[in-house]
Amino acid sequence: MANLETLTQDVIKSSKLEGEVLDEQQVQSSIARRLGMEIVGLVHSDRPVDGVVKIEVGGWRKNAADDPIQVVSGAMGKLKVQYVAPAAELLENQMELFLTWFNKPGLDTV
Repeated sequence: MANLETLTQDVIKSSKLEGEVLDEQQVQSSIARRLGMEIVGLVHSDRPVDGVVKIEVGGWRKNAADDPIQVVSGAMGKLKVQYVAPAAELLENQMELFLTWFNKPGLDTV
């Protein structure tokens, strides 16, 4: 149950950052159903809440593990790729390079 509360708060706070105020009971209900939890007295969740939960909790990304993670924007059919994450096998080396650069003495990080 603690994981359900943590996920609920994560979705609520993430949505609030985007200017979206979601009903906590609906979010919790949607998460519980998505995770297959059987909890008595769950409220009905609206479609927009279910959509946010689907993105936040998972289930959105169903493609192969070796596909790159992308940040995209735009309407469906007119998506524009804004960023492509490094492949998993490159990530450790990329992080080491970044941290070496970031920790250089005298680097102005502001």
